[in-house]
Amino acid sequence: MNLVACSVVENREVTPGNFLLTLKVPRGFSRPSPGQFVHLRVSPEVEPLLRRPYSLEGFFERGSIRAVRIYYSVVGRGSKALAAQPKGQRLDLIGPLGVGFAPSPRRVPIVVAGGRGVAPLLFFARKLRAKKRPFVFLFGAKSSRELYGVREIRGGRLHLATDDGSIGFHGSVLPMLRREWESGGHTPLNAEIFTCGPHGLLHEVAEFAAARGIRCEASLEGPMACAVGACRGCPVPLRTGADASGRYQTLEVETRLLKGPRTFDPASAPLHPDNESVVTERIYLDKADPNILHDDITTVDHSLTRPWTVNKRYVRVNNPIWVEASCAEGNPHVRIDGQNYMMSADGHLMPAKKGQKPPDLKYFNQPQK
Repeated sequence: MNLVACSVVENREVTPGNFLLTLKVPRGFSRPSPGQFVHLRVSPEVEPLLRRPYSLEGFFERGSIRAVRIYYSVVGRGSKALAAQPKGQRLDLIGPLGVGFAPSPRRVPIVVAGGRGVAPLLFFARKLRAKKRPFVFLFGAKSSRELYGVREIRGGRLHLATDDGSIGFHGSVLPMLRREWESGGHTPLNAEIFTCGPHGLLHEVAEFAAARGIRCEASLEGPMACAVGACRGCPVPLRTGADASGRYQTLEVETRLLKGPRTFDPASAPLHPDNESVVTERIYLDKADPNILHDDITTVDHSLTRPWTVNKRYVRVNNPIWVEASCAEGNPHVRIDGQNYMMSADGHLMPAKKGQKPPDLKYFNQPQK
């Protein structure tokens, strides 16, 4: 994840109300995976204030130039402002964000797309084709005009469905999924499902997969403020399985680009100097005691032999006393043995007040007098 500047290369209306946006991004923008998204500032103006999340339709590299593509529809104030951005307009975005699709090497991907939810799945299909992997692509939309990107789906079996019957199967994509599963010789051991689209479709596909024990990944889309899990505006309720309580589960909290040098634990085990650490957090309430909050923190780093997970436990305190502490980068304050000191501009320890004694140096080799 990174905040980077970007500029509009193309913002073309491909069908009425549907646009394909190409943004040039700098070399510092990490290579995204299909299923990830960006949090885009849709206008250089103050309004709309909040960024908008958009899944990626593609990522392209030609020489020293990198670009991402976004397929979107004009549905509100943010997307209307984005549709008005001309070629050359400078914007900025945060990304790539989210967890990308993770296909199993031994299962055939069955891709189920609904409407403009096809965008990340087109990106996914290109990756599968590049790896010469077979796949099945089921694409449903309201009409033939809404079937964006059909000509780019190559390397797999493609089946189309439209609500008005203008092309392909007349009806929803879900009956087509049932037919493909029953007639295609698929089992939970040799096939899995990847889907994106309207929430109603995602619920139906998830229920279909859960009833048959099929591994299924759904790309969820929705409004959010920060896109990193801090504002908790992106949770979705868990309705099925072991957590059928309807409680909300945070989609993801992921931290990248931590500035080194850093250590992994109090034992001062150093993390890798490449600064490519990824820290993911899963935050949830204790099922037995809602006053306890758990945070499962997983660190992935090239200095570790495997991803390492620890659990932090927080207990709710009634009538807490809040203490403000500043931990900004470059903070010159140093606390040693209960005393506050300062770090000078040339990196030396200095007193914070007149007449302050230095800290105890008994563990250091003292100069001989």
